[in-house]
Amino acid sequence: MSNAKQYSTDVSCSDEWVESPETATFAIDKETAEDIIKLSQLVRDNGLYKVEKFDYRVTYYKQNPEDLEDDEVDDADDDASNEVRTDCDCINVSSDEFWFSACTKNTSIEYVTGHQSIKELADHFGIEFTASR
Repeated sequence: MSNAKQYSTDVSCSDEWVESPETATFAIDKETAEDIIKLSQLVRDNGLYKVEKFDYRVTYYKQNPEDLEDDEVDDADDDASNEVRTDCDCINVSSDEFWFSACTKNTSIEYVTGHQSIKELADHFGIEFTASR
């Protein structure tokens, strides 16, 4: 992923009473960007809301690693105590945005990352993309 686009985004949760991850990080390479653009075209061509497929590239953090003190970061890195274990991780693609979702391991509590612009992703890699709006 030499020229990969790096993301760090907020996370929302399907259950307001559960402590959800604060931040999620992931990287998108050019090949994945091209796949996202193809999926967005599929959505537009067929009048769909979104398409979804399994994708385990996202790391969810209980606390934003940038906000932790140096000694807390070392502890979090040593035992991965800051990472949230997930299952059923998916990428979701609409006509002009993409985002990721996952469930806490062994539960049905769903986390969703912030929505990202496909146009901005395409521009990063110099790929032609016409938004639907």
